[in-house]
Amino acid sequence: MDPNIAVPTLTGAITVAAGQGRLRRQAGVTLTETLLVLALAAALGAVAYRSYSSAREEARLSDMTTGAIALIGKIGQFYSAAADYSGLTPEILHKAGIVPPQFRTVTDSNGTVELRDPFGNTVDINGTGGSYALAFRRLTQAACSSLATALTSIAHRIAAGASVTAANGVIDTGANGRIYKDETTSADLAGLVDGCSQDSALLAVEVR
Repeated sequence: MDPNIAVPTLTGAITVAAGQGRLRRQAGVTLTETLLVLALAAALGAVAYRSYSSAREEARLSDMTTGAIALIGKIGQFYSAAADYSGLTPEILHKAGIVPPQFRTVTDSNGTVELRDPFGNTVDINGTGGSYALAFRRLTQAACSSLATALTSIAHRIAAGASVTAANGVIDTGANGRIYKDETTSADLAGLVDGCSQDSALLAVEVR
């Protein structure tokens, strides 16, 4: 064999293959790191959303309690001279300017004025000669229990449950509703928990 003839080697091919292997390994590491970062970001986002939702729920619940107490106080002041709650409606509250900032009134397509709580749910209100009733709908169990206990000292009667009604300024438990407070019961917590835990429970408050 002629010593002057160049013999091709695999050095170049080996070098290229090694480089390609490193690139593949780097690409694999980069993809793995990216997926880990995305997973971590998703987890942090979920935690942040839950924290935000919880904080917003707590704020609305606080507004509900504060607003309900303020509303009862304003109604008492407005009717202090007459002491006759006949004809009490959301429209009267609106025209008298005694709806607290935590609550609002809206007019539906039929021209009827409705009272809404901080959660956006309709609050029924009606009166008779010596009393009036408020009915809070679609409350969570926590909101139902919290609102009831907050109003214990200023309400004459409080009841919760799916069959509870509030009409003509008076509340009624119906078949399955539970009394939390009335003339003979000061604070039946077991009854309150049972009433508030019922599906489609309504919290009714009677004030005199």
